[in-house]
Amino acid sequence: MADTEQRSPPPQSGPVQFLLSNKLETAMWLSRLFTVYCSIMFILPLLGHAVFLVIRWKDVWFVIYSGQGSLLQPFIYYRFLTLRYSSRRNPYCRTLFTELRILLEHFVMKPSCPAFFRRMCLNSIAFISRLAPTGV
Repeated sequence: MADTEQRSPPPQSGPVQFLLSNKLETAMWLSRLFTVYCSIMFILPLLGHAVFLVIRWKDVWFVIYSGQGSLLQPFIYYRFLTLRYSSRRNPYCRTLFTELRILLEHFVMKPSCPAFFRRMCLNSIAFISRLAPTGV
């Protein structure tokens, strides 16, 4: 009886209330997130295909050593990879080779890496870099 005033509930100050009060900013952020999501979903399969092309190189050698392939097969596949690498319409193979080189150099330069393995990897990187097309 002492308190006969009717009080309204305190205003909510949570994330939902903030989103509802700033509708334009919320819509813009949601559209940005959706754009990033769609971009990632578009690029991931293309990079996956580039990884498949690089990993397929070991299959070429396995087929030759098992006696089921031709000795021309590695030369043909090398030419195919150089054409894919120098493509201007589809730079994913070139991007993948660059990122694999950077990743391998990063791991090799750690102090815990043995010297003979570091030397072997750096010589392999130098050899493969000499085989890469330069007109890109």
